[in-house]
Amino acid sequence: MLVLFDRGFCSHLLFRDAVTTGADLIFRVSSSFALSPVTVLEDGTYLAELKPRRKADGPPITVRVIEYSVASRALGKPSTTSELFCLVTNLTDPASAPALELAALYARRWKIEVLYKAVKIDLNGARPVLRSGHADTVLAEIWSLLAVFQILLRLSGAAISAHTDDGQPISLDQISIKNARGALRRTIGQATAHVTEMTHAMAAFTRDVLSALTPRRPRRTTDRKRKAHQGDLLKTFRVICTIIPHPMTPRTAQPQAA
Repeated sequence: MLVLFDRGFCSHLLFRDAVTTGADLIFRVSSSFALSPVTVLEDGTYLAELKPRRKADGPPITVRVIEYSVASRALGKPSTTSELFCLVTNLTDPASAPALELAALYARRWKIEVLYKAVKIDLNGARPVLRSGHADTVLAEIWSLLAVFQILLRLSGAAISAHTDDGQPISLDQISIKNARGALRRTIGQATAHVTEMTHAMAAFTRDVLSALTPRRPRRTTDRKRKAHQGDLLKTFRVICTIIPHPMTPRTAQPQAA
């Protein structure tokens, strides 16, 4: 499992505790997060140390640092280059975890917005997202919603696998979570211990889910500094994004801010 963290979360303590779960980690760090290169690797990424604030917190943790920027070009518009991105990971082997692949995976952190929408709107409808007034029961509600979301994804994935149409392959991104929830509620009464009835229920769920697919969303961008007024539509453009690595060499490996 690869866990992606945005800026503002990386610390020795959190990294230490997260690593103990067995997960692979990618943290983005800000320019104020100082990391001194210890060893420059063959691909230009480098190893550094996350140092503890106190000795009791444990020894320093060796991490790999990946620096890059992103060039974006839309048809008929000049190319623009992003700020420097700096990723910290416990995947220290460039051969098994190429820097460009990790940089591309980090961009998928925005998929979390799909989960936020599902939890706040699609799964609960018009009801309040969290109704409990105590911390423990709030956590129980969150875990329940996440479990339902995971169930819907697994059932939707099975529905796609059962689809035998010779047309374009269906992506899980095209599944409407709201419709999948409704389909599950309409067919769950048929899912009993009898295999035949469970098969019929899954077939009904599959038909229901595939009948209301959402259109594929093309890659596009707008000016991030501009916000549309209510009712206005911003023109969007197809954009080609290119990751530009910032490799280091042993000669230039000097302590610097990430």
